[in-house]
Amino acid sequence: MENFDYSTMMSNLQSGDWSKLLPVLLPIMGIMFVFGIILYVYSALVLQAIAKKLNHKSPWMAWIPIANVVLLWQISGTPQWTIICYFAGFVLAAIPLLGGLLALGAAAIAVYWWWIICEKLNRDGWWSLISIIFFPAWLVMLGIMAWSDAPAKPQAPVAPTPQA
Repeated sequence: MENFDYSTMMSNLQSGDWSKLLPVLLPIMGIMFVFGIILYVYSALVLQAIAKKLNHKSPWMAWIPIANVVLLWQISGTPQWTIICYFAGFVLAAIPLLGGLLALGAAAIAVYWWWIICEKLNRDGWWSLISIIFFPAWLVMLGIMAWSDAPAKPQAPVAPTPQA
C-alpha cells in the first residue's frame, strides 16, 4: 500500500480527484454503519423492555422508526402537545437559526420524557440528564432501567392512542 501523504491528498481533493480518499473513508463509513445498527438494536431492546415493565400494550413499537418515539411519549404519559412540538422541532430544523432552537427544544422534550420514565421506574429523574452530559453512561443507565430487578411503580396498562 502506498504511503499516506496529507499534502498530496489535499491537492488531489482540490483538483476534484476524490479517488485517493475513498480507501480512508469507506472503512470509517462501514464502522459507523455497524455501530449505528448495534446502537439501534440496543435502544429498541431497552425501550421494549421498559415498555413491558410499564405495562404498555404494544412494546413491539420499539422496533419501528417514528413509532418508537410515539411509544416513548405514550409511556411517559405526557400531554399530546409534547409530541407535536417534538416532531415540529425536527421537521422545522432546516430553518436557519430558528431551526436549531426548535431542535434543541425537541431534545429537551425527549429529556423530559425520559425524566418521567426514570421516575416511573423508581430511578431519580436526573438520570435523564446524563443523556446530555455523557452518552455512553446513559446507555449503561438505560440497560439498568430496562433489565434490573427493581420494580417499577404500579402503572395501569397504557394503550396506544386510538386513531379516528
